Amino acid sequence: MNKTTIKKPEAIRWHHFSRHGDAIFLSLKKEIRISVLSVATLAVTCPNSSAARMAMNQHSTSVEQINNASASSSGGEDNLLDLTALQHGDLLFCVASPSRDGIAQAIVTVTEGIDLQRVSHVAIVCIESSGTYALEASGEHGVWLHPINAFFDHCDHTSAGNPMVLLGRLKDTSNVAASVEMAKTYLGRPYDYQYMPSDSALYCSELIHFSYFDTEGKEIFPQVPMSFHDKSGNITSFWKDYYRQWNMSVPEGWPGTNPGGISRSEKIEMIGKFF
Repeated sequence: MNKTTIKKPEAIRWHHFSRHGDAIFLSLKKEIRISVLSVATLAVTCPNSSAARMAMNQHSTSVEQINNASASSSGGEDNLLDLTALQHGDLLFCVASPSRDGIAQAIVTVTEGIDLQRVSHVAIVCIESSGTYALEASGEHGVWLHPINAFFDHCDHTSAGNPMVLLGRLKDTSNVAASVEMAKTYLGRPYDYQYMPSDSALYCSELIHFSYFDTEGKEIFPQVPMSFHDKSGNITSFWKDYYRQWNMSVPEGWPGTNPGGISRSEKIEMIGKFF
């Protein structure tokens, strides 16, 4: 495909492909292939464009509202975080509520989060001039950016209304900015529903694995043998049924990552929680 010449720096061209429903966004000589276009993605790619202004006003829930909700419903605890604690490149670990079922429940059954927390998902804090975003690989959108308040809205919440999220920060932040820039290069990748290491799709902790490197180019979160078995050592019926739909065996022991494992990494300091 030949790139279209962009005469104006903030010009936007769309090319839709019915076969996959994909789109090509061309702006400032950048090309990003995305399955579901987020105005937040456009805002970060082209911060001075009208799309950036759309992203800034897209969601009615404000950062102040989330902070106030955390402060007012903390049950008397003074050590709960609010969004002012976030730093560029921090990691957000979503904790699944005890009532959660489906894939989140299946993940926490076979993995272990820090302090036995039911960690089922991880995302990256991305702070730009246009706002603060969550950069993540999600089943609904693939690898995408969206406003941080929308991310917190989507997480499980306590009965008091607090988002069930832990905040982790690398102990060595010297290469964090470069790691976030690396993560942005994966924008538009589809979600890896099969959790396989050898394809172009990415799942949440796999995005972290491929993005975070130290200043010497060494992986901060290396792959480990994947586990799909419960505490009894048996592969759960959920995962057997899950992979049967692709006529696959459960990839027990294959190289991979999981959000709970990353939350327990010695490379991370847990700053606190929002619940």
